[in-house]
Amino acid sequence: MFKLRDYQIEAIDIINNYKNGQRILIALPTGSGKTVIFAQNAVTTNGRVLIVVPSSELREQTIDKLKATNPLLDVGSVQAKLDDVSNKVIVATRQSLTHERSTRIERMLEHGEFELIIFDEIHQAMDQVVKIVDKIDSKETKVVGFTATPYNPALRNLFDGIAYRKTILDMILKNYLCEPRALNIHTNTSLTNVKTTLGDFNQKQLEQAVNTEERNDLIVETYKKYASDRKATLVFCVGIEHSLQVAKEFNKHGIKCKSIDSKLDTVDRESILREFKNGELPVLCNVGVLTTGFDHPQVDCVIMAKPTKSRTLYEQIIGRGLRIAEGKKDCLILDMVDVVKKHDLMSLSDVFGFEIKENETVKEAKKRVEKEEDDKRIEFELREQERQEELRLVAEQIALFNKQIANAFEDSYYDWFNVQGNVYCLSKSSSYHFVINKTSGNIFAIYDVYINGKEKFMRLLEMSDDVITAMERVETYYMKWHNSYSYKDISDDTWKSHNATENQLRYVPFKKATKWDVHKYFTKTNIIKLINKKR
Repeated sequence: MFKLRDYQIEAIDIINNYKNGQRILIALPTGSGKTVIFAQNAVTTNGRVLIVVPSSELREQTIDKLKATNPLLDVGSVQAKLDDVSNKVIVATRQSLTHERSTRIERMLEHGEFELIIFDEIHQAMDQVVKIVDKIDSKETKVVGFTATPYNPALRNLFDGIAYRKTILDMILKNYLCEPRALNIHTNTSLTNVKTTLGDFNQKQLEQAVNTEERNDLIVETYKKYASDRKATLVFCVGIEHSLQVAKEFNKHGIKCKSIDSKLDTVDRESILREFKNGELPVLCNVGVLTTGFDHPQVDCVIMAKPTKSRTLYEQIIGRGLRIAEGKKDCLILDMVDVVKKHDLMSLSDVFGFEIKENETVKEAKKRVEKEEDDKRIEFELREQERQEELRLVAEQIALFNKQIANAFEDSYYDWFNVQGNVYCLSKSSSYHFVINKTSGNIFAIYDVYINGKEKFMRLLEMSDDVITAMERVETYYMKWHNSYSYKDISDDTWKSHNATENQLRYVPFKKATKWDVHKYFTKTNIIKLINKKR
């Protein structure tokens, strides 16, 4: 029996609490022990169970976990010549159930319905998954899908949402996965002319671009410089020829290395993997075959020699090195960064959602980012205090009811703009605004205004006898939160300075304008109508 982790127990309980006939999607990262979870669910299910996996390796790993959980379990295999269709628990590959001449599902059902179907790596080959689900077609069958990368849009058609999820970052922060430490190795290889096919680089063109003597040599030199002390290094290559050439380059430098790919027969593949796991091969190149289902916790270096735009593929690849092993502190990710037109190559920063600098672990990066955010918050608070004091000084110096009212709005850190006369506006969003209007009797009225298509209203919030107080009430009490609409932004790349689109210019009396000009024009027009209506 396995000692279950807290999140594994939570996932098992969630699956058990769903009713038969429901569909459950579980998203857990590579190395989090998904097989242990569904093995536990399979063992404790009263009725028959079908577990569908994408490869021989995963089929064998699953059966090992099932047997370790319950050695007496009636479990069988379906793949190629293996045809155990009558067992209580059946582990089958997707392909064996879905090829044109397969009658295996029908023959399985002759021995009774399935209470539970479990799909591993469900984000792959969704057409095959749907075919299997449709064939079994029982309202009493619970369907559970496991994936580390729930980004395939087709998942939405099969599941209502994610029933349980933990991210790579969750696992790293709780020390269930080791940390990746990234180094970007910039090459002179240009990917400018490589086309995109189905969201990622065209395989054939990409291999032609990257499989060069110069780049392959750089991969080996990078390994020698940064990773020669690592125990087990996986190199992910673009194509078979690329993988063979990189392996050849390693051997030329006296570093024992081999290559495996889908064309290698099972005996040779198992022999090479055995050498790698035994430590006889410090480096192993591969094309696709180790992206999923390969479990070797000692992998402590991953060389990303295959550029990709796919977050799914990138997460699967780095996940090969994030399992915990004795004496392993982190996993070094050597990312070969080629020349591209724009930033569309996947990186660790994209995966984790914050910047990870050179040779920085995820925890180090997160701590730095949090400190930077704290520093910005403190700086903002100090600026706010200074601004409040400046407003007080302005209040003492200006006559509240003359032309200098405009100075108060112009001196603000917020992007107030004049609507007409002594009417000023501060936008909270494209539809929601605050308006200060100097009324007769030298009183300043504060309104909130909502404008969204035909739906428009203008509501009085309060009155003030001076403009500074009115501004402070809006900026510190009513705004609550601030964004690019409310803040002044003088940077070159702010959306406010971007040119308006041709479609936008059709509806404004300008030949040339920014997006902010267009926003102000429509806002002013609508506010003036609302003010006139109130009069």
